[in-house]
Amino acid sequence: MRHGSGYPDSPVGDLRQCLYSSGSSTMRDVSMLIWTPHKDEASQYVPITKMKGHLLGDIWISDSKEFALSWHDNSDRVRDCGKELIIRDQGYALMTMHRVPRAAAPEVGIITSNQLAAQLLAVEDTVEMAVSALFRHALSSLCDRTNLLALSPHTSLAANPTFTIRNLLDRHDLAASHLENDLVQVHRCMPIPPKNYRFLASNDTCYTKPKVELSLSNGPPLHMFIDPTTYVLSNEAPPGDCASARYFFFPASGVHHRFDSLTGDTSPVARIHSLGLPNSINSSVLALPLTIFHNLVLTNL
Repeated sequence: MRHGSGYPDSPVGDLRQCLYSSGSSTMRDVSMLIWTPHKDEASQYVPITKMKGHLLGDIWISDSKEFALSWHDNSDRVRDCGKELIIRDQGYALMTMHRVPRAAAPEVGIITSNQLAAQLLAVEDTVEMAVSALFRHALSSLCDRTNLLALSPHTSLAANPTFTIRNLLDRHDLAASHLENDLVQVHRCMPIPPKNYRFLASNDTCYTKPKVELSLSNGPPLHMFIDPTTYVLSNEAPPGDCASARYFFFPASGVHHRFDSLTGDTSPVARIHSLGLPNSINSSVLALPLTIFHNLVLTNL
C-alpha cells in the first residue's frame, strides 16, 4: 500500500472499500482477502536509514555530505508509534535518544572492573573521529589551495603573458605572446631613448592604447601604439570608448603623468591616495570547504 493511504493496493482490482488496518476484507463476489498489516504503516513517520555525521551549531551534516538537517530548541516534538520524535526544518523526524541513569549512584573508589578502560576507549574513539574530520578538511583545503596556485600562472599567462613572464624571470626587457596549449613565445625588447618618440593626439578617435610617433635614425617617422603597462610598441590597437579609454597614466621619476589621448596634453597627477591594501590576506587553513548538496532520493513513497 501507499504510505498514508487507508486502503491496500492489489492487482485484483479496486480495494477502496477495504480498511488496511483490519487485515481482511470481503469482496462483492463473496471472496475474501486476508493480509497482515505492517505496524509501520500505522505510523505517521516511517524509519529510513541511520547516518553518521557532525553537528555544526544547529546544522547536522552527514559524513557523505549528501544530507543535512537543521533544527533549534523550539522545534516541534511529536509522539508517533510510541517514539518521541523531533521535527526538523526539512520535514524529516529524528528519534530522540534517552539514557536511563543507574539505579544507584556510582561510588568513588578503586576501579576493579573494566569501567576505566571502556571510558578511555570511548574518549579515544570520539577524539579520533574529531581529529580525522579536522585532518580531512585541512587536507582538502590544502589540495584546493595547491590546485588554485598551480592554475594561477596558466590563467595569468593567457591574460597578460608579458607581465607574467617579466615577474617570473625578474626581467623587464622581455615581451611574450601566448600561443595556446601553455606555449609562450618570448621576445627581447630594445629600449628606445625618450627623444626618439613622442605622444600624439588621436584626433577624435579613442584607442585602447596611446598613439606615439617613433623617429628612427633614417627613414620617415612611424606611428605606433604603446602599452601603458608593459611599454611595448605595436602597430595596431583596437578602438575604444572615449568614456573609458581617453586618459592613460604613466609613472616617471616618482611622479605619475596623465595623458589625454584626444588632445595630446600631458599633466602630472597632483594627488594620489594610497588604499593601504595588505600584502597577504589571512585566512584559516582549516576552514571548511564549500559543501554543495544534490538531490538525494531517500524515500519513494
